Amino acid sequence: MFDELFHDRPQLPAPFASPLRWIQTPEGGVAFHEDGAGAPVLLLHSINSLGTSFEMLPLFKSLARSRRAVALDWLGFGESERPQRSYTAATYAAVLHAVLLELHGQSEDETGLTGASGGGIDVVAASLAAQYVAVSAVGEPERFGRLVFISPTGLGRFGGAPRLTAKTSGLSLRLPGLGERVFDGITSRKGVRRSLENPLEDEEQNHLDAAQGFIDTWLSEIKTLQTAATDHGDALREAAL
Repeated sequence: MFDELFHDRPQLPAPFASPLRWIQTPEGGVAFHEDGAGAPVLLLHSINSLGTSFEMLPLFKSLARSRRAVALDWLGFGESERPQRSYTAATYAAVLHAVLLELHGQSEDETGLTGASGGGIDVVAASLAAQYVAVSAVGEPERFGRLVFISPTGLGRFGGAPRLTAKTSGLSLRLPGLGERVFDGITSRKGVRRSLENPLEDEEQNHLDAAQGFIDTWLSEIKTLQTAATDHGDALREAAL
């Protein structure tokens, strides 16, 4: 079961023709692709088990004809670093802040331009990423130009306390070896197919449900092994008598 589920991730060809570049943020290194020239527009993929900058490839190609298109992999996703840490809303807000500072400085140095609107950086954000952009734009409006949100989710929950499911999943995933197993399961062919078949009305909850499902399966396997070991030990003791 586990071989079929966890060892099914063939290498895929790189979706972007442009070379990979990096921005070092206080939270970790984030990777991005860029193409085109002119005022920059930052493309931010959704945050879920399938999220990568590949989501933005059609927009990236189209915008690069007239703009400097920048497609980012969020920290912990795609080609970006995956440091061992808690990934919170504040983490992603800090990453976004650092990326905007870098792009703003590069744009002024190279072209004298920022966003097409003449202010900050124009941003296109999908799903849960829209929440981080919206809240950051309220706090630092001078950093942003025009904002485009694609199917935004999570708005209004930025400052809320984590739900019980999120806390339970977070603690469980810190068990030795379990987090890696869950990641391998979610990113396997079956895991990806399962995520795509689920309705995306609430991506955050779907992601937590998927992770919890793999956790439950793994813990069940551990319990089965423990029971078998106990039975084997009892049999050895009886044989010794």
